[in-house]
Amino acid sequence: MQSENKQFPCWCIEFESDIEEPNILIKKFTEIRPNSNWVILGEGVAASERQLWSAWISLGRKVKNKTMMSKTEDVEFLRLIAGTHQIRLALERTGVRPSDRTAWIAYLPEWDEKHLDDPILVNLDWNLKEKELQRILLQLDCKPKQLRPHPTELGIQRLEINIENTSTVEEIEMQFLLHIACADLNLN
Repeated sequence: MQSENKQFPCWCIEFESDIEEPNILIKKFTEIRPNSNWVILGEGVAASERQLWSAWISLGRKVKNKTMMSKTEDVEFLRLIAGTHQIRLALERTGVRPSDRTAWIAYLPEWDEKHLDDPILVNLDWNLKEKELQRILLQLDCKPKQLRPHPTELGIQRLEINIENTSTVEEIEMQFLLHIACADLNLN
């Protein structure tokens, strides 16, 4: 079933125990994912639907204009979420780390220029993506966790976002969005 949805195709996953060797997990994920449109993010990194859609729209513009700093779209998406022009630093900030118990798996929908106006126009076969996700979870030996992206103190720390005297969720979310906008500035 294809449908329009305001939710970004992103799922929280939970492991039976703390991750001990994230590099092995990431290598395995990269080998088993159906294609490079699937990415894995560390605990706390997915902060909101708007954060993920904003990074995805920015990625689409970069692909269209041939201005990506990364060689692949999945890494470019992580670089944008990390808010840095440095790929190594982006992978450190957004990656799964030792002792993480949860992570996020996201699917980057195919991009079209019409999405600049409204990313909600993305037609996604959610049933197919759920089946693909189930295969990934089975091979990673983890299970889905009923949680949607939301700002956390851990995510703020990992992405190194400066939040001073910010009290509302909307203000915190805005800081995550500004962080994406700063990805191409040579500030971090």
